[in-house]
Amino acid sequence: MHLVQPDALQFDKPVESYWEASADPLGLELAPLQKDITSDVAIIGGGFTGLTAAIELARSGVEVCILEAGPIGWGASGRNGGFACIGSHKLPYDSMIKTYGLEATRHYYSAMRESVERVAENCRDFNIDAWRQGEGEVCLAHLPHRMEEFREEQRYMREVFGERQTVLSREELRQHGVSGPQFHGALKGQHG
Repeated sequence: MHLVQPDALQFDKPVESYWEASADPLGLELAPLQKDITSDVAIIGGGFTGLTAAIELARSGVEVCILEAGPIGWGASGRNGGFACIGSHKLPYDSMIKTYGLEATRHYYSAMRESVERVAENCRDFNIDAWRQGEGEVCLAHLPHRMEEFREEQRYMREVFGERQTVLSREELRQHGVSGPQFHGALKGQHG
């Protein structure tokens, strides 16, 4: 069993991605590490998480070194299309609450929200042209019964996390510029 797709670690011939091919070059000359170095913290991986950690540490006066086996952002961070959204887990919130408790689950949810906000802050602070779109995310109902599930999820997220979500009818979805015969409505979450 592989944890990653086998070709993903072939640095001499990286797997091509639309996102990498369509992005402006970074314009960085990064040579392989050829000698011993010293820093306060070494971060392994130059994707969203590693770079963000390096920024936060450097802002606090910590000397940081990033170690990356491939080009900066070449892995999952460069292949996800730049999506920064909440929901990076498989375990349902009810199960998290049963296992870890309500406060720990709320803390985890808050950390996800803060992470999305941090990406927006870094884009603004470093003048990164990220083609940022909207505040939040939309889950589409492909089946009519999903609308009732969305109303229940809206209630649950408000009561448990204080989250502002809106259930959009087919007509309201059309007014937001997203329409099609396969969409029966949506659940729109607000972030930022």
